[in-house]
Amino acid sequence: MTNETPRSEPPAAITEMHDQDWLIVIEALAAWGGNPNTLDSSEPRKARAWDLMSTITSERGFPEGNLLKQVDDAWAAQEERDR
Repeated sequence: MTNETPRSEPPAAITEMHDQDWLIVIEALAAWGGNPNTLDSSEPRKARAWDLMSTITSERGFPEGNLLKQVDDAWAAQEERDR
């Protein structure tokens, strides 16, 4: 997918990350971690990915439910317009 929308500057530190940045991290972890219902003991790193998603969700105060549906593909473009 080609997106011509300019990206905002990356955050200088984790503390500057926007909620949508964290949702991108969660999305990547979910894609890499695969289906949590089919993980077995031979895949501890993938299980850890799901643990990390849970921790990020809790720490950021994201609402329960499907986090991947909360990703706003247009948020960077909106931030640029708001500047």
